[in-house]
Amino acid sequence: MLKRIIVLLIVLTNGVFIHAQGLVDGTVLDSLNNEPIPFARVKVEGINNGANTDFDGKYQIKLPAGEYILIFSMKMDGYNPIKRKITIIDGQKNSLHVLLQKDKAVQQLAVIQVVHIKTEGAKSIEADDVRRREAKGSSDGMSKEQIQNSGASSAVEAVQMVPGLSIEDGKSVYVRGLGDRYSKTILNGMEIPGLDPDRNSVQMDIFPSTIIDNITVYKTFTPNLAGDFTGGLVDITTTDFPSERKVYFKAGLGYNTQATFNKNYISYQGGKLDFLGFDDGTRAMPVSKTQKFSDPVMGDASLTRATNSFGKVMATEKAANFLNQNYAFSLGDRFSKQRKNKGTLNYGYNFVLNYRNTHRFYEDAEFSEYRKDPNASITELYRDRTSTGDVAENNVLWTALLGQSIRFGQSKVSLTLFHTQNGMSSASDLRQVNDESNPATLVKQNLTYTQRSVSNVNINGRHFIGEARKWKVDWKLSPTYSRIDDPDIRSTVLEEITDPNGSVSYALTQSVGAEIRRMYRNLSEFNVSGRFDVTYTLNQWDSLKSEISFGALNTYKHRNYEVYDFIFDVENPFRYSDDPNWYFQTDNLWNTTTDQGTYVQGERQLANSFEASQNVTGAYV
Repeated sequence: MLKRIIVLLIVLTNGVFIHAQGLVDGTVLDSLNNEPIPFARVKVEGINNGANTDFDGKYQIKLPAGEYILIFSMKMDGYNPIKRKITIIDGQKNSLHVLLQKDKAVQQLAVIQVVHIKTEGAKSIEADDVRRREAKGSSDGMSKEQIQNSGASSAVEAVQMVPGLSIEDGKSVYVRGLGDRYSKTILNGMEIPGLDPDRNSVQMDIFPSTIIDNITVYKTFTPNLAGDFTGGLVDITTTDFPSERKVYFKAGLGYNTQATFNKNYISYQGGKLDFLGFDDGTRAMPVSKTQKFSDPVMGDASLTRATNSFGKVMATEKAANFLNQNYAFSLGDRFSKQRKNKGTLNYGYNFVLNYRNTHRFYEDAEFSEYRKDPNASITELYRDRTSTGDVAENNVLWTALLGQSIRFGQSKVSLTLFHTQNGMSSASDLRQVNDESNPATLVKQNLTYTQRSVSNVNINGRHFIGEARKWKVDWKLSPTYSRIDDPDIRSTVLEEITDPNGSVSYALTQSVGAEIRRMYRNLSEFNVSGRFDVTYTLNQWDSLKSEISFGALNTYKHRNYEVYDFIFDVENPFRYSDDPNWYFQTDNLWNTTTDQGTYVQGERQLANSFEASQNVTGAYV
């Protein structure tokens, strides 16, 4: 028994000796200025072991007991390699600091400039070219430098210059001519909800150029990209913190020859916060979502109260407008702090605020609709209807972005808060002539307001593992809330009738398209996207750099869309007016006493409303 115990102790002792190790660390400095040399190579001669210095020129290597020769080199910057002999003792820490001297030929140069080109979120043209060369698939894009040189004020204006991209309605991007369902837009590599219930892509006019570092367009599939696109994937990268303190301010005034100070410019009375892209509640739906309306024949006074609760403004009016305005302000800086025995801590931030207020006016605008004759032998299109008149639009957009990043050791963690708000008010006064189907002349006044917003939080990190930094872990988490509201879309369409004597009268003839309508609709969506990517870098045949990557992505969406449609009719009319406001004046509303006047009918459009959720999970190797 005693013999077995002795044997066991000998085995355990040998195991301890076999696995016992020592440690050697130190700093590699420049012999001329004693500055640390980052990324210098420290190799153990004769064995496959070594390390690279970090940003502070520090290195650390674990070795079994024995005598070794360490080779210190940094050939890329012209340093002569040197060798140092060291003895490692089990369990002990050894420090070896060295000075590297540059080759004499290099020392003769007055200045040596070392340039690192950042390819992710590339800001310069050169960096974007490098990114495309290193990309794993076919891609194109616009760097911040290119966007600034082009004078583009928004993302949608910038991408128009990318080959293979086209724009529809000044908002949506099509890649290679394929429709909306085949294209996709993401923000900082993560999915964000769109602002249109009938479209897949994000409306890109809400992203001002001042917050963009890079726009990348992927035209081919790669395993690490989302799989729900065919034509192309557009990735908008927002501004990162600068390398030094930077303050930027820009103000501009623009004169539009058709709109600015034009006495014929039309608008309507909106809310007090329209200049900020918000409706202040003036256009809010005044009745309950579940309210039912009685018919005038029921003699219910509640119908009068319901009709009277709607706003009285239905007509356009002449209005003055100021110059177009745009303002941009940004502030960014970075700080470094040396921590004892823990390396350098870097913190950076970037704050961007952008505001734009523009007016457009089309006087004597013309819209025509053409149709194809049912007869196949007739190939010429015929004009079915034509509308002429005035159209005005006021567009307000502001965006705020706050980005923060902290870098420590071999890790970087970033947090970006982003919100964009857009309010667009439009008014039109048109005269429509129907030539073929339902021949008639109609006068139309439309008042609309569209409010759009996107709020996004993006937190992400990058970590290098191991002294050789061969393992890289990237992760991202991005919740987003978007909303688009069309509160109180007002439309008054009346038939204009001219008798043989030339007298003009008006009628609410529904059979030719005349109507008084008010519509309320809203779309809201909440997204949560998260992903991680792990990359291992290796050298095949000691020279060919290769990567092995794997990762996963999960996206949860919840969308809600509602439409409420109200039609106003006139009971027992004694006359019709061409003034849309006239129909909502208190004296002209239906009441139980006169049994005459305007009354409301309508409800939630269940066929056009929905609530849905979706969860998508994917992985790749």
